[in-house]
Amino acid sequence: MLKDPTRGPSASISAQTPEDEIDLMELVRTLWRAKWLIMACAVLGFLIGVWYGFFQATPLYTARATVALESRESQVTDLTSVMAGLGGDQSTINTEVEVIRSRGLAEKLVDELDLVKDPEFN
Repeated sequence: MLKDPTRGPSASISAQTPEDEIDLMELVRTLWRAKWLIMACAVLGFLIGVWYGFFQATPLYTARATVALESRESQVTDLTSVMAGLGGDQSTINTEVEVIRSRGLAEKLVDELDLVKDPEFN
């Protein structure tokens, strides 16, 4: 008498697949079948992020700085000597113009002259 190899305790254990195992190839095949949906969602998310970043979000921090380097130390004794020391160099003039136009200087001027309360400036 021959025994049936599919019957018996050893055959029933090997035929069952545990339910807590993950078939990685099946997972890869499922992801591959849905690749266009995944890419469409990624592109849509990217476009929503770009739209929000450029058109909806307000910038939290903005800054502007001007650095003026002075190569000499001079003491102010009279206005004529100060004006003579400036020279006619275009880069020096541009630097001084930028300092005058700077936001920090404008804020100091508004605070010192109390221009917020002046109806002509408000």
